Amino acid sequence: MVGLDIFALIVLIILVLCSLGIWILLGIYPGKIAYQRNHPQADAIGTAAIYTESVTATHITRKAMVRTEAWMNYLKP
Repeated sequence: MVGLDIFALIVLIILVLCSLGIWILLGIYPGKIAYQRNHPQADAIGTAAIYTESVTATHITRKAMVRTEAWMNYLKP
């Protein structure tokens, strides 16, 4: 590989990681706003931000997360 190819690969990897980080932060943001404003259903808003239908490949994992969180809120309110 030429030095320019390696540089382009590094830039591409950094771009993908930054895009993933921004996507995760934007998913967490509604829950944080709800907690800051003392919304009565802040936990539900934080969970709903994660549970969307846009990425169907992770649907089962997200469904398990939501159910586990609901169970934990029931056991330890």
